[in-house]
Amino acid sequence: MATVIKNLGIDVLEAAKLRIKNAFSNGLKIYLSVSGGKDSIVMMSLIYDLIVAGEIDGSLLTVVFVDEEVIYDDVMRVCELWRKKYMLIGVKYEWFCIEHRNNNCFNALENNENFIPWDRYEKANWAHEMPSFAISDSPYLVPRVENYQDFLARYCADGITLVGVRASESVNRVQYLAVVNAQGGISNKGVMCPIGDWKDADVWKYIKDRDLEFPDVYMRMYEAGMHRNQLRVCNLFAIDTARSLTVMFEVYPDLWEKVLKREPNAYLVRLYWDSEMFHRSTSKRQKLEEGEEDDKDYKALLFDVVNNPRKYFRNPHAISVAGHYRAALIRKNGMMQPWHYKRLYEAIMAGDTKTRTLRAVLTTLTTDYVKSQGLEMQPMPTTQEE
Repeated sequence: MATVIKNLGIDVLEAAKLRIKNAFSNGLKIYLSVSGGKDSIVMMSLIYDLIVAGEIDGSLLTVVFVDEEVIYDDVMRVCELWRKKYMLIGVKYEWFCIEHRNNNCFNALENNENFIPWDRYEKANWAHEMPSFAISDSPYLVPRVENYQDFLARYCADGITLVGVRASESVNRVQYLAVVNAQGGISNKGVMCPIGDWKDADVWKYIKDRDLEFPDVYMRMYEAGMHRNQLRVCNLFAIDTARSLTVMFEVYPDLWEKVLKREPNAYLVRLYWDSEMFHRSTSKRQKLEEGEEDDKDYKALLFDVVNNPRKYFRNPHAISVAGHYRAALIRKNGMMQPWHYKRLYEAIMAGDTKTRTLRAVLTTLTTDYVKSQGLEMQPMPTTQEE
């Protein structure tokens, strides 16, 4: 049984359908941004079924897939499958292979923490061939400079963008969805998250009940011991998805060889995944450290880093991140505990390029405060009338 939203008396599946139908009822253009992962599969299936049932107008819809080049073959297969399904019912499915900027956690020691998918200067080493139907250029993006979020914000500016973001995936997404919720269910940038309140179990139940095809790499990662909330198949060079490369080495050796040609430093994930470089996130590492005395003054260390960033970093972006940390410490220092300082110190030294760890810690502080005041988060709205 799907999770029930107590305040509304319906389950998350029915709530998602209501949100989608509400978006289409405005008569605006609708964009569905997909990645080929499990949440995107749910979104593509939900909207496809509603179009076929005649409950929403498919002529308003454009599906947008930004191919990140270094992706698993079975993710591509799933995207190609849904492209065919949507085209058969007359819906546009735009497949972009554009030079955009992605964060690259493997280059933290160099003066460039970016990875450029479809780099024109690396064509001989592309991880896979560009599909013949792909769009390789767009006036909505400054190539090699802007990221795909910049591109989508412009490309989808004349309508509503539906995405498969869920609160249960991370603390940062809880924070993001709280903002969207406060703005009436659609952000001020026109983004809606119809399955925002779905749990992992809801996603997998939906996929299983409908016998939907999904990337086999999810099973390989789960079998390798990865927690279900770590099962990510996009932006493989980001700090929170890099661990999947340890599975790639074992199960997809051909793709691994291509990855090493595109990003030679990717081998670091095999050597140092269970280390400070990747935030020491595994229980195995923690057990090894049990009994070790840790007499470091993480508060003093952290303040030294943020007050003297040029002593520790050469990269301009890393120095900028240190500035964000410093501003946050000035605001929240009085609320922090020793473990907060340790977590932030390890994160900034490892390279918190998107300040995700910083935002997660700040959200935890805020959440603890909200709980201490006896307040509760409000449920996501399903329609504008509710």
